[in-house]
Amino acid sequence: MLRDVLTEDWTALPPWARTLAHRLACLQCPDDPELLREAAADLLCCGPDWDGRAEELERRAAEHEQRRPPPPPGGSGGPAASRS
Repeated sequence: MLRDVLTEDWTALPPWARTLAHRLACLQCPDDPELLREAAADLLCCGPDWDGRAEELERRAAEHEQRRPPPPPGGSGGPAASRS
């Protein structure tokens, strides 16, 4: 829902509400690099006081992407792929 609101109108939520929403989302999905980067980008718009926290989120996103295993060759490798 947060992505929908921000895509429709980025200024629809005040900065404190966007920051709180991203914090809650990051608590629910701490290993989601895309979400961490969205939160970092939003923090960079809140002023220089948040730059350090934004850099930390970017670093965490990069770490999660490096640890993520590569996708199997030839598609998802799920049950449907093994039936063919």
